[in-house]
Amino acid sequence: MLKSKKLLQINVALLVMLCIVALILPLAGNKAQAETLSETQSDQPDTRGIFTKLTLTLDSAGDGYITASVRNDFTLGYSTIQVVVEIYASNEFCENYQDMVRMARKTTLDLDIYDTLSVTCAVGGQPRYWCALMKYKQDQKDWETKVTSIVYLDGMGNKLG
Repeated sequence: MLKSKKLLQINVALLVMLCIVALILPLAGNKAQAETLSETQSDQPDTRGIFTKLTLTLDSAGDGYITASVRNDFTLGYSTIQVVVEIYASNEFCENYQDMVRMARKTTLDLDIYDTLSVTCAVGGQPRYWCALMKYKQDQKDWETKVTSIVYLDGMGNKLG
């Protein structure tokens, strides 16, 4: 009887150890597999979007409003194109948009091919210098900025000089 009781205790201890190993082993295997997968993914170059062509315009129809637009003319490859379009104005001539006042802003998290993002603001009834700015980011690449030339418009938005 004593032998069978000891044998039972040993069997129970072995069973508990096997259960613990059965629970821990898959977790360790998944961690190693996940590390290998993440290393493989980070070693691969970003091949999503190869190229994109965006056009920035600043227009006024002389109706007292000015509009800045960004159009996604073409994108090669699947990409996410984040875009910000802004309108800047100044009563005095400035060579840099950073010396001007931002009048309007619009953003999108993804400007699809052939789509346009536009922002409009009132000219304000007085002659001013105007420009438009576009910031965009394709996938994980760095942000890029483009600015239109500075134009002088009358109080209704008609081009002067």
